[in-house]
Amino acid sequence: MATLPPYAANTISLVSTTHSKLLHVSVYTGRAELQRLFKFNVKTGQNQLQITGLPIVIQAESLRVQGHGNATIHDVSISSMPPKIPTKHTSPLIQDLQTKKKAVQNAISRHKTSSRALDNYIRSMTVHDVPFSQVEALMGTYDSQASKIEEELVKLRKEEDALDEEIAVEHARIVKDQGEADGGSGAYLGMQVSIGLFAENEGEIELELVYAVTHANWYALYDLRVNLEAKDNP
Repeated sequence: MATLPPYAANTISLVSTTHSKLLHVSVYTGRAELQRLFKFNVKTGQNQLQITGLPIVIQAESLRVQGHGNATIHDVSISSMPPKIPTKHTSPLIQDLQTKKKAVQNAISRHKTSSRALDNYIRSMTVHDVPFSQVEALMGTYDSQASKIEEELVKLRKEEDALDEEIAVEHARIVKDQGEADGGSGAYLGMQVSIGLFAENEGEIELELVYAVTHANWYALYDLRVNLEAKDNP
């Protein structure tokens, strides 16, 4: 007695940039056509293939799918990938750096207040408050104190800039790690293709995905090599 194929579809999930081989790229003015090859195993009966990580600039009407193997393609659809749950871009290191940055910002604020207070004090002085013989000493004291405050402000601003740079580096590391965990599918790779397949037997099949994208550019790279090996003339 023949065994009927299972009713429930076998789900296959692939990421375009990870699970395919780029066979060909044709670049035109502002447009490119890509051809990718996927190899995967199917089970007897209905299979539902989901390919994620396709660029958002894909032209839906250009999509073509061709299979090689013991399976029949039933339907093909393209859609946007559902938004991911927002990830909090933070870490213990970032929290520590932000705490240090807050302390530095508070110190900057205090020094600015001191500078304003010192300026206001000097402005409030009149000829009745300071004898002429003491003006030079007063101005020297003011200049000395103002210079110390300014030097501290310069140092604190450098500390703040350094902390900002460390925070940016840590943010970039987190985003990179998350991108690798997602298979490289970020905001730019936000489209997916669903393909229904019916297989009479289990086994590996090949599937070619051809599609066009807009906003494409190309840059020429040259590999120049010089052979300096001396050879005797014949």
